[in-house]
Amino acid sequence: MSAPNNRFHLSRRQWLAVVLVLALLGLLTRVPYTALREERIRAYGETRTVGEVLQIFTEPAADADAPPLTLIDYRFVDSSGRSIERIANVQREVWERLRPGQSITVWYATGFPPLSRVEGQVERPLRACLRRWLARRSD
Repeated sequence: MSAPNNRFHLSRRQWLAVVLVLALLGLLTRVPYTALREERIRAYGETRTVGEVLQIFTEPAADADAPPLTLIDYRFVDSSGRSIERIANVQREVWERLRPGQSITVWYATGFPPLSRVEGQVERPLRACLRRWLARRSD
């Protein structure tokens, strides 16, 4: 009597499906969930206000070959009257023209005011793309 054949056989189509599922799972591990969650909060509405620059400074970038980060410390008041202080990395040309005490345009998430951004803030292209896409979907 011969032993049953216990070999596991998949057709080409099944192998392709397995590879595609594994590739999709691999891509999902690369999704920046924090950015996605923040932009989803912003999609419910942002409020524009005027903030005040408290300090301008630089810090070394994580990459030793990159130029230093051009940062500002700023404060704004949300619609409930609460004062919020944040730090933002801004474009060099914006940073060079700012001085402590100067006004700056601030947009904050209506549902979560500490989530804010300022005029000229350095953002990753993916974040800007997510904001545009989510804004269109919420209209």
